[in-house]
Amino acid sequence: MEPAYHSLLAPVLARGCRVRRWRLRPEDGFRPDLEELRQLATDATKAVIVNFPHNPTGVTLTTGELAELVAIVERHGCYLLWDGAFEDLVFDGPPLAAPTHYERALCFGTMSKAFGLPGLRVGWGIAAPEIVHAAVGVRDYTTLALSPLVEWVAQRALEGAGRLIGPRMLAAAANRRLVQEWLTARPGEVSFTAGGAGVVVFPQLARVPDTMALCERLMRENRVLLVPGECFGVPGRVRLGFGGTTTDLAAGLDALSHLLDTMAEEAA
Repeated sequence: MEPAYHSLLAPVLARGCRVRRWRLRPEDGFRPDLEELRQLATDATKAVIVNFPHNPTGVTLTTGELAELVAIVERHGCYLLWDGAFEDLVFDGPPLAAPTHYERALCFGTMSKAFGLPGLRVGWGIAAPEIVHAAVGVRDYTTLALSPLVEWVAQRALEGAGRLIGPRMLAAAANRRLVQEWLTARPGEVSFTAGGAGVVVFPQLARVPDTMALCERLMRENRVLLVPGECFGVPGRVRLGFGGTTTDLAAGLDALSHLLDTMAEEAA
């Protein structure tokens, strides 16, 4: 998929694989075009790599679209790498279940997003036994093992998932409303598509010629992190995350507003 979180694409390119890009286009509201995927996939395709709910746009699939996606992949017998990092962070419907029923699917999840526990560095992969066994062999040469204390904390967090995710979803919904109010209050400057999931939006900044420079200046002057679209191969846009506290989000939006106004005055 493109735009894409770089960790999904970089290892594939490093292996020298030939990549076909399944593009999510802003003129379509970043909605995935499954007919285009149908044209891209062939019997020579080794794997289809997707991320839903999508980072950085927050767009996700319906259950019908997921079934269609799996049917396309299954028709060619290729692997499906399913990145479900934002799986539980869905606002406009039930969470989208990972396609673990497809025998060649590799489904990944993490405690970094919905659980709010990125410091644990704990995630999971669900795949066929032969794939899991091969992956464990690779893992032994990289991370080897986690601390028993980390595993204990992760287990307790999973057992109490509802008590962790529920309050975070309420906070994320309030933050989402705040972000949408901020975006709609700047017509002509900002255009965006409201995704139904995740804790990110991917607006276009119409009056900012260099989003990389904007984000660097915002960090340097205000210590506010905004990810430039260049990181996803889409200059002119920024990924704005709203998964933290409402207080921090409001302060960050105020800093961004001030910098946008300052840059507009400097350019006048």
